[in-house]
Amino acid sequence: MQKQLTYPSFEELSSGNEQSWSQLYASLRSPVTQYVHMFAAPTWIEQRFDLIEDIIQEVVSRMFRQIQLHDTNEVIPIRNVESFCHIMVRNYCRDLWRKEKRVSFFPKDGYAFDTFMAYELSEDPLEAMLDDLTTNAVLIESANI
Repeated sequence: MQKQLTYPSFEELSSGNEQSWSQLYASLRSPVTQYVHMFAAPTWIEQRFDLIEDIIQEVVSRMFRQIQLHDTNEVIPIRNVESFCHIMVRNYCRDLWRKEKRVSFFPKDGYAFDTFMAYELSEDPLEAMLDDLTTNAVLIESANI
């Protein structure tokens, strides 16, 4: 059975203790992995491990910015670091998923792309007829010279 990791307190993180930041990083791995698998965007499958690392780093950097804002008395301290992190993870994954939905991709088999390229490369009948007329006109003109 896997050991349950606890989140460090806001005070431990704001003190700059390296061990508490490592503990936060390790504690985030499980919820981030769950959210990445839950949202499961098509392009995330092949790069999910990199995406998990990116999301963890983003959440940790946002937590760091939150601590800096607290140090300058711009925001109140976070009462529950675990809840705050889970909300940030969920919202960041949701944002990535929304961006992913807006992007259109060619199918993996490439059939649609090949069909499109074949259509683009094939001659248009009207264009072919105009080329023949121009070629014939040039040949007739040059034969008269």
